[in-house]
Amino acid sequence: MKKNRNNESPQKKNRIATSKNFKCIIIGSLVGILSILILLLIFSGILVFSNIPTGIIQYISIFIGCVGAFIAGFACSKISRKNGFFLGLGCAAVLFAVMAIISILVYKETFGPIAMVKLFSMLICGACGGSVGVNIKRK
Repeated sequence: MKKNRNNESPQKKNRIATSKNFKCIIIGSLVGILSILILLLIFSGILVFSNIPTGIIQYISIFIGCVGAFIAGFACSKISRKNGFFLGLGCAAVLFAVMAIISILVYKETFGPIAMVKLFSMLICGACGGSVGVNIKRK
């Protein structure tokens, strides 16, 4: 049986990589939640002081979720520097789960077609953010 150069088994290396990816997803998701909160404050101020119809709020929430997922995927992949697509998907999934749980608990909403649109658009934006974050060169 071949010995590994630094005496670590492949299983241990896999666990270390998995825990690092998990930590990156948590940090990226926290950055995404913070960006979503900031965007919600900005857009709520705009809605209060302008004459925008209330029917547009669902589309604004999709936009805010997408921007937050992009930022979360970007931040996560900048920390990890690899697997940006998949880490961005993970961050977007965490953000969507948090938003869905809050929507269900606070507003008693069900999982409808708008939620599906939000899910897939957030996943796409998170993956794009992760891919962009990995491919931007550091100085």
